[in-house]
Amino acid sequence: MGEHAQARTKILFCDPTGSFLHWTEDMKGAGAQWDVERVDHLQSGLQMLASRKFDAVVVASPASPERELAYLRQIMSQSISCVRVLYT
Repeated sequence: MGEHAQARTKILFCDPTGSFLHWTEDMKGAGAQWDVERVDHLQSGLQMLASRKFDAVVVASPASPERELAYLRQIMSQSISCVRVLYT
C-alpha cells in the first residue's frame, strides 16, 4: 500500500433471517468503501471471527433481538476491539 492509501474497513454482516439481502449493495451505493463478508448463520460468524480480524460486526434483527443480543455478547468476549452493531 502507498503511504496515503488506507486499509478498507472489514465488516462481518450476519443476517440470520435473510431480511437484508441487499444491505451490502445499499451501503456501496451510499458510498461506503467496505469489504463486507455476509453470513446467514450466527455460528458461522463466530467461526469467521476466530480466524479473521474484522473492524465491525453488524447483526441484522428485524424482529425480536434477544438471540442477536446474546450473540453480540459472545462477540464482545471473543473480539473486544471489534465494533458491534444491532441493525433493525
